[in-house]
Amino acid sequence: MSIKTTVILVLILIIISGIYFFDQKKIESVKEEQITARQLLPYSYEEIDSVEFHSALGEEIRWRKNGNGWLITYPVVTEGSGSTIEYILKTIIPGRRRSSFDPHGAFADFGLENPSTYIILYNGIQSRSDTIYFGDKTPMNTQCYVRLGSSPDILLTNDLTRNLMKKSLYHLRNKIFLLEDPDSVRTISFQKGDLSYSFERRGEDWFLSDTDLPADRRLIIPYIGEITESLIYGFEAEDTLHPELFGILSPVRNVTLATPSGPISISFGRDDEKFVYAMRSGLDNIVKLESKLLKIFDWIDEKEMVLKVFFFDPGRAAELVCEYGEKTILIKLGQEGWSISEFPEIRLTREQISQLFAILGALSFESDISSISRARSGKNMIEREKYIIKDRDGELIDEIVVYADLNGKSSASSSKTGAFGTVDRKKSDQIRRYILGLAGSSR
Repeated sequence: MSIKTTVILVLILIIISGIYFFDQKKIESVKEEQITARQLLPYSYEEIDSVEFHSALGEEIRWRKNGNGWLITYPVVTEGSGSTIEYILKTIIPGRRRSSFDPHGAFADFGLENPSTYIILYNGIQSRSDTIYFGDKTPMNTQCYVRLGSSPDILLTNDLTRNLMKKSLYHLRNKIFLLEDPDSVRTISFQKGDLSYSFERRGEDWFLSDTDLPADRRLIIPYIGEITESLIYGFEAEDTLHPELFGILSPVRNVTLATPSGPISISFGRDDEKFVYAMRSGLDNIVKLESKLLKIFDWIDEKEMVLKVFFFDPGRAAELVCEYGEKTILIKLGQEGWSISEFPEIRLTREQISQLFAILGALSFESDISSISRARSGKNMIEREKYIIKDRDGELIDEIVVYADLNGKSSASSSKTGAFGTVDRKKSDQIRRYILGLAGSSR
């Protein structure tokens, strides 16, 4: 092939490539024009810096950008729900028009004669504002009629867009009650009337403040998780000037959390089966929360969080030595399950072990909590039984000793906490009977 022929072929290829390139650009331009023609608005929602929202519920709500979030500025000034607001804007902008037509001025036939449902979008980047009016649904109920500003045409768009206009102030505002990491809470205090308790975190465990008495972390940790993740189900007052109208502070039911950002105090008021009125420091509202958050006060009344004799996680326990005078019963966890050492071939059922731990956990000190750390045993105390709990490595979890005095009263001590106090004789006898019954049934 000659040099001349090669040059001609190269030129032909360049020309063909150029034609293809310009054709592709033209095709892409046409496609872009077609996409733009189907949009309600020719820009993205990121360009919006403020909104005036007139809902189908008759509410007027305004919000504007505030840093990386949104601030509601009317009818109250409060933080907006970023996810809800951005979902509305993403759906409306750029939006999608299915078709359009000229109603020849008969806007009333389509619910667009002075409509009360509309949204005004302020685009600061392009220095423009756009108003979208929302009319009736179409007969097929899958689309709705809208009008852009003073346009003579009516557009058809997805009915989802119209449904978004049914959002209320409640939907648009931030409904997170607390913005705290549950792991950051160092102390938690509870007050009910004249009764109050305070607990502090030490490592992974919780203790009654200023004592070595452990609290039940299986109650405290989930509760902190629930209260820091709780949602607001209603904004009942936009100020906290009259908490008494909602039963708050009468009687007193308070929870206080100590966090790196400072103390947070929460006060509860009247409640029903589902919700309870509440207010917290730093929030200028009285709100509705789930009433399950009140269960902490029942635990205090029943002394479930403190004063328990047996404080251990059943999942850690692998061995329970029960000493009744000269009789010793060893209940041990093996590879195939729990059994009594005298009868290793007979397995205890999961229900029997669950019941055993439930009975152990029901034994509580009856002494006043302030006197619980006194000397372990007094005069005329007779050791009735001893329970030694170990983990899988043979490490001691706790050693509980139950005593009886000459008057028939029972007391107990814990080697883990150094706690000592009177206990319910019926409950300690129930533990004894149940374990002896397990041993007897295994014969």
